[in-house]
Amino acid sequence: MSEARRLFDSSPEKNFVMWTAIISGYVKLQQCDDAFVLFREYAAQEATVPDSVILVSLLGACSIQTSVNPGKQIHAYILRTGITMNEKANSALIDMYSKCGFILYAQRLFRRVSTRDTIIYNVMIAACAHHGYEDEAIHLFEEMIGQGLRPDGVTFIAILSACRHGGLVEAGENYFLSMTKDYAIPPEIDHYACMVDLYGRSNQLEKAVAFMEKMPVEPDSIILSAFLNACRANRNLELARMAENKLLELEGDNGGRYFQLASVYALGGKWDEMGRVMRTMRGKEVKKLAGCSWVLVGCGVHIFTSGARSHPEAEAIYCTLELLIDELYGKASLDENGPLLI
Repeated sequence: MSEARRLFDSSPEKNFVMWTAIISGYVKLQQCDDAFVLFREYAAQEATVPDSVILVSLLGACSIQTSVNPGKQIHAYILRTGITMNEKANSALIDMYSKCGFILYAQRLFRRVSTRDTIIYNVMIAACAHHGYEDEAIHLFEEMIGQGLRPDGVTFIAILSACRHGGLVEAGENYFLSMTKDYAIPPEIDHYACMVDLYGRSNQLEKAVAFMEKMPVEPDSIILSAFLNACRANRNLELARMAENKLLELEGDNGGRYFQLASVYALGGKWDEMGRVMRTMRGKEVKKLAGCSWVLVGCGVHIFTSGARSHPEAEAIYCTLELLIDELYGKASLDENGPLLI
C-alpha cells in the first residue's frame, strides 16, 4: 500500500479512478482514518462529484470502525450534492447505521427507498437480527417474498441468524428446509453454523450433534467454535472434549481457540484440564493475537489494542480498568456464568 500511495502522491494529475482506487485500498486494509483523510482532500480539490463506488467504500469503513460521525458526514455530503443513490449505496448506508448502533435510522432509510431489491432486504433483515428484532426480521422476509423477490443464500443466513438470536428453533428448522426444498439453494458452511448455534443456544445439544453428523461436509472451525460455545453455556464437558481435537487440528495455531477451550474447562471446575490446554498452547509457542477495538468518544474514534500503552491517557485508562476488574471480581460469586479468564 505504501508503494501505491507513493505513486498516487507523485502523480501530477489525479483522476477519479485513481482517487477511488487509493481510498478503496485503504478501506480493504482497514486503514480507515487514511481513507477518510483522502476523501476530505478529494472533496476539497475536485469539482467532480464522486459516484456511489467511492461512497460505498467509505461507508464500509464506517461500518468496520462502527464510527457513525464520519458516516453522518458522508450522508450529509450525499444529500448536499444530490448524488444519485443506487441499490448498493443505499444498502451500504443502511448497513453503516445498523452496525453503528442506529437501527432506527437504518429502518427509516429502508422505508424511504422506493425500489427495494434482494440485497437491500438482506441488509435490513441482518440488521434486525443483529439488534434482536427477530419478529421484524421475519416480517421483512415474508414481505420480501410477497414482493416477488427471490431470496438467496445471504437472505437465509440473515433469517437463520434472527432465529438463533431469538431461540426460534422450529422457525429456523422450517427456513433451513425451505431453503433447499423451495428455492434449491444448497446450504453452505455459514448456514450449517447458524443451525448448530441455534440448537446450542436453545440447550438442545443432542440435536446439534445429530445435525453435525448428518452434514455432507466436515465441520469447520466456525461450526466447531459455535458448538464449543454451546457446550460452555450448557456446561457439557464431555461434548467439549469431542470438539477439542478437531478444533485444534484445524486451528492449532490460533491462540484464541486455546483460551476458548480453557474457559469451558474452567467453567466446569476442571482446572487440571484447563492447565493442560494452556500448557499445550505454550508448548507449541502459540500466541493469542492482541484484541483491538474502536471506541467513539466525542467527535473522534480511539483505537485500543490489548496491552498497549501508547495512548496519551494510558495510565488513567488502566487505573479505571483496575477498579472495574476489582468490582467484577467482587461480584464474581454472584455470576452464574462462572469464572472469568482475564
